[in-house]
Amino acid sequence: MLAILEGIASVWAGDRFPEGGMADGNFVPCTVLIYDHGQWLPTEKKNAVDPTKYTFVIIHGAHCCLKKEYISRLAEALAKERPDANILAMDWSAWSAVGAPEITEWIGNIIFKLFGRKTNNPATLTDIFAEIIKKAIPVEQARHIPETADRLTWKLFGQAGKVRVFTTLDPNTKTKIRSKMRALGLDPQKTHLIGHSHGAHVAGLVGMILKKNETGQLDRISALDPSTSLVHDYPENFMGTGWDKTAARLVAVFRTTYFFSSDKEATDDSLFFDWRDPNHPYNHPPESSMKIAGWLWDVIMAEFQNHKNVFDRFAEMIQKTDYLEESL
Repeated sequence: MLAILEGIASVWAGDRFPEGGMADGNFVPCTVLIYDHGQWLPTEKKNAVDPTKYTFVIIHGAHCCLKKEYISRLAEALAKERPDANILAMDWSAWSAVGAPEITEWIGNIIFKLFGRKTNNPATLTDIFAEIIKKAIPVEQARHIPETADRLTWKLFGQAGKVRVFTTLDPNTKTKIRSKMRALGLDPQKTHLIGHSHGAHVAGLVGMILKKNETGQLDRISALDPSTSLVHDYPENFMGTGWDKTAARLVAVFRTTYFFSSDKEATDDSLFFDWRDPNHPYNHPPESSMKIAGWLWDVIMAEFQNHKNVFDRFAEMIQKTDYLEESL
């Protein structure tokens, strides 16, 4: 038990990031950067982005930021395959990593509750593990997906969601925020969004905003191990998953995990890539009940690793196949 809790702490500790800020009306926690010779640079500089070019936009998921090397490796692969294109990424880590910086301290407190001295009001195991589930499954981050999609749509295309369901802030606050975000004026029909986990749902909702606005359709969405609908079917996340295969001209889903990602309903069978490992511990449960705890730990760790590795697998695929061809 102690090893499992410490392991969870180490996983999140590796995803801590120093930047960020308060996600309120006075701070814009969603920024778009451009990849240029191994660096992520601001897009606010004049002529940093050529709106006439084809554009790729990488959108990370929960507990993540653009400092991750696997995101840069994907950007580098895209740049090599399409040197004529804009390679952008959205950093929404101020929202997507809600609670991440405090996770190590939180796990430490739980370990103390379980194995340290008794308190006047000791928590029950049920309470403790309910808290673990609440923190481990990124529901809080999912609540910010609709507003993140709204801001990204504005930043990329200069379009605002016209349907109230996409509004999580009052109109005056949204107007102030948009005044700080110079729209890039991209063409949706020349834009390919690549979203990972929660970021896949951001990409999907961007497509649905454009669809509802009737102002053009996204060219493509590549959903890398999109997070499971169990995270989104939550009373405070009123949008749910909210997108499907009509969110872009072509929507492809790449699934690498058994529990973290959604099923293939978001796309056609021909564009569903099942990359789950047949040798995953999940497919080989132990015969002895005495080994269940160790097996569960192996399953969890394999899920984390495969969820992250989808970036490198996708980067390898685009370099070995014609997946990025516009005629696909």
